[in-house]
Formats: sequence, structure tokens, C-alpha cells
Amino acid sequence: MDYIPPQTAVYANQLIIQHKIDESHGIDHAQAVAEWAAKIVHSYPAKQTLIEGLDSQEAIIVIITAAYVHDLIDHKYVKKENLESAYIDLYNHLRTVGFTRDTSKYVILIITNISFSKRLTRKLAGEPRMIDMAKIGYKHLQLATEIVCDADMLDAYDPNRCITFKVHQMRKQPDDVEILRHVKLVLVGRILKYRGEYFNTDVARRISLPLHEKLEDYVDKKLSHIDITGLTYETNVLVNAETVAINFDELI
Repeated sequence: MDYIPPQTAVYANQLIIQHKIDESHGIDHAQAVAEWAAKIVHSYPAKQTLIEGLDSQEAIIVIITAAYVHDLIDHKYVKKENLESAYIDLYNHLRTVGFTRDTSKYVILIITNISFSKRLTRKLAGEPRMIDMAKIGYKHLQLATEIVCDADMLDAYDPNRCITFKVHQMRKQPDDVEILRHVKLVLVGRILKYRGEYFNTDVARRISLPLHEKLEDYVDKKLSHIDITGLTYETNVLVNAETVAINFDELI
């Protein structure tokens, strides 16, 4: 990935080891989401303003970097009390590889506002799923946030990621019935149920269509024997919508 500095790739691997991030959210996922983000962002006209105040190249770097690092600090792997310091450490890393105070802040703001759990929490509260960045004072980051969010969602169509995460989480074998019940619940109740409803950009929605059909086929062929009757994703998922408040004015 040309847009990711080598130092950031090294830093990412260090965080993966430090936070014991399994392969479902590791470097392959980081690269895949960055590639999806690049595909989406390059579908826009060259004159399209991606982030107001930044030229096209600067905005693309912010978006793809955010896509790359978005899961390196995650409540599933990092304790709540350590989240703020972890984000500040990421901010400081970005400053060392040439990001400005603003562009470093933009990366952090994007990745702290795209999680599926936050979108699900908003949905269950009857609010729009996607955050309105204007409400937190960053209207100019709306499109960039939506692009990274869509890129992450596109990589969710890989069922192997779900299996890997559940194996890591539950410490069972990948063919264990309990593992497969959880996997099917996530695939059916989170991804297949909404068929593009969670996507913000037209290009991501179009890309998702064959991925959706492929995943439906996978569930029909591989998981048809797994019974999830009476279970719904919304009532069985652990919704964690913790908001980390970072005082960027104190950072250099």
C-alpha cells in the first residue's frame, strides 16, 4: 500500500503484538480495508473535495491511513482505561511520520466514529446509523468517515474473519457448534440482514452486491445445519459505544 509509510506498517505490527490482536483484525484486515478505501476514494472525480481544507492527495492519505489503522486500538482488545492513552500514542506516531496536527487529529476522529457497535447503538435508539460529524464540530470529515466506514464493512463479508475472531474470543475449535452458531448469527443478523443498508457511498453499495450473494451462498452451503432459531443479533451482541474524549489542544 503506497500511501502507508513503512514506519506506520512497523508500528501497526507492534500494536498487534502489544494488544494481542488476532488475525481477524490484524495486518491482513488493515491492508484489506485500506485497499477498499483506496478503491472507493479513487472512484470520485479528481476535483471532488474529500476533506475541506486539504488538497486531494492530503485527503487521500488521511482516509487510507485511517482505514489502515482503524482497528489497531479497539475495545475488543484494549481495556477501556487504556483507550485514551493508546489513541494519543497513535496521534504522536502520525506526527513523527509527517502528519500535521490537523491531519493526525482527523485520523483519530475518523477511526473513533466508525465502529459497528456505535452504529448499532444509534439504530437501536432510533437514530440514523451513521454519525453526523457536524454534531461534533467536524462536518468536513463526513465523507471521509463514511468512506472508511464502508471500506471496513466491505471486509466484513469474509466469513473466515468472523470464524477467526470467535475462535480467539471463545477458545474453541473452528468447527465447534457453539462457534458456528455465533458465526451464523453474526453473518445472518449483522451483514446479510441489511443488504447494503449500512453503506453510505454508492460505489461501496455496488461493490457489496456480489460479495453479498457469495456470502449468502456460503451460509446456505456451509451453515444450513446450524440452528439459530430464536436468536437475533441485536439482542445478543455486546454493544460497546464508549466515546473517548481526547483534548487535542494539549497535543503538539
